Amino acid sequence: MKLDNNYNNQLENPYTADTGAGSDLLNLGVIAWSIGKDGGGAKIGDKGNGGAKTSTTSDDDVISWQ
Repeated sequence: MKLDNNYNNQLENPYTADTGAGSDLLNLGVIAWSIGKDGGGAKIGDKGNGGAKTSTTSDDDVISWQ
């Protein structure tokens, strides 16, 4: 989960731009996502691989902004 702490209504997308998960910068105050049971997909700390939302490794991912 990411929160817009500076209230500019912009958050960095945890997925890369060419993934089908939206632009690099999201015009939202809060986003939440799950990398699913396989642990592949968006980069979250030391988990995930920063990969594409549309890849087979991210099929089980859930994102709040779509």
